[in-house]
Amino acid sequence: MDLLNLKNKVLLLSAILLLNCAPGKESKYVLLNDFPPIVIINGDESDIKESNIYLLRDNDTIDKGHFKVYSKSDNKIDLKIGLDRRDSLQVEDKILFQMKGKQFTVSDFQKLEVRSSGNPYIISYKINGTAFIDREGNIKL
Repeated sequence: MDLLNLKNKVLLLSAILLLNCAPGKESKYVLLNDFPPIVIINGDESDIKESNIYLLRDNDTIDKGHFKVYSKSDNKIDLKIGLDRRDSLQVEDKILFQMKGKQFTVSDFQKLEVRSSGNPYIISYKINGTAFIDREGNIKL
């Protein structure tokens, strides 16, 4: 009798936990602190310091900024986006920058909540049309 009661309690607790899992939702913005680093391969710090970031919304420049060096290894430099006035990216925003004469566009930002308990999420975006889902974007110079 006690074993059956224990099984019922475990089943009830499992059902409660599963009901707390909300379906995934899409957020309309991504915080810059949550945005994964962009990896520059075969780049120099001088190229990074010379490049400016432009945040576009509806084809108007609404903010400017620079990259911040997050970490460095052999031929890779991890960069974080640093804007002057904004701390978030809207879904329809685009980031434009140039390095070594090449122009890059970062767009299609999405923050998708994962179906789970708590509030985990996945950030996806595109660099020049190449999709990066919940990982660092790589740019080869």
